[in-house]
Amino acid sequence: MCKNGMFCMPAKELKIRVAELYFLEGKEIGPTAKQLHNEGLLPSADPRRIRKLINETGKWLLEQHQELERERRSLRVPELENALSAKYPHVIAARIVHSEPVLTRYDYINIRRKCTAAAAEYFDNVCAIAEDQGEEIYVGVGGGPTILEMVSALPERNRPNVYYYAAAMIGRGRMRTTSPIGPETNPNVAWSRSGYKPGHVNYGTVSPYHFPPDRHVRTRISDELELLAEMQPLKEVLNDMSHINMAIASLWSVNQTPEEAALLPSMSNHLSVLEHIGITRQMLSGEGAVGSLSYNLFDKSGQGRKNWSFFLTAGYPNGLDLYRDLVADRRPVIVVTGPRKEDTLRIALDAKLFNVLIADSLTAKNLLDAE
Repeated sequence: MCKNGMFCMPAKELKIRVAELYFLEGKEIGPTAKQLHNEGLLPSADPRRIRKLINETGKWLLEQHQELERERRSLRVPELENALSAKYPHVIAARIVHSEPVLTRYDYINIRRKCTAAAAEYFDNVCAIAEDQGEEIYVGVGGGPTILEMVSALPERNRPNVYYYAAAMIGRGRMRTTSPIGPETNPNVAWSRSGYKPGHVNYGTVSPYHFPPDRHVRTRISDELELLAEMQPLKEVLNDMSHINMAIASLWSVNQTPEEAALLPSMSNHLSVLEHIGITRQMLSGEGAVGSLSYNLFDKSGQGRKNWSFFLTAGYPNGLDLYRDLVADRRPVIVVTGPRKEDTLRIALDAKLFNVLIADSLTAKNLLDAE
């Protein structure tokens, strides 16, 4: 209970409560004073006692907003953004957030969270501009935890001009280890944060492979893909994917160094669904695969190979060509990433597989320093 006619709560917490009642709930001064008194936060319900407090609260909220804006701007590193766009002329946008060296898994997760927030802001702005211009966006969305964080960070609002497509159809049976976040998950989350509009999320599902792990397995996969691609429901999904004019692309490195494995969060990627039929990341690495862009493997020249086609992807059967075509048309292909993927990023940039990079400052500096 209040004593000696003083406010009965620390100044910051009291201002937050005043803001909730007066500014957020829209209560008048009298009812605000009465409720604060009833909650034991003011010695009386006299409205005159909190007029000054309301004015102070308004000023404090403005200062908090300005501080957040300063902090948000300070996280960006514009000189690195400009340098990346100069080094890679096909890059139409870069969003670089400040980062410190990654020494623990927490450091990695914290940096990735900043990157995904910046990516969500960029995507939301692109959608808003397109809506103002009367343009419809058909966006292909990859899987994985990084994109899941990004789409989860999207402001919740109607985006009537945006249609979401899963970047691939992948069959998965029971996973005994950590299950990868599939390509159907992230479009659904983005769609749910964009107004739940009917017909604005599109994907198909297929059964998992059940082939014996022998030397004929890739032929069986190739035959299965050709059969699936001609099935009418899946053919319609693939035809819908041809409308994609923007992408949020997942980028994977095929293998991690022991140092990276110790620092980075342990996550299964889409290649783990092939291991039960004998196709391992070590095998693909030995064949020259270095990375994967939305389920399309590529080598150190940024090129795919026919026997690396394991899934029905956007742009099937030449999925990487879809992303190259989008880049050539200067349509956004967004890659958002955390630290320690510079080698894979550099190859994908040199091959012009994407043109919007959301990354941390250490990654950006390493890309700029690379020959």
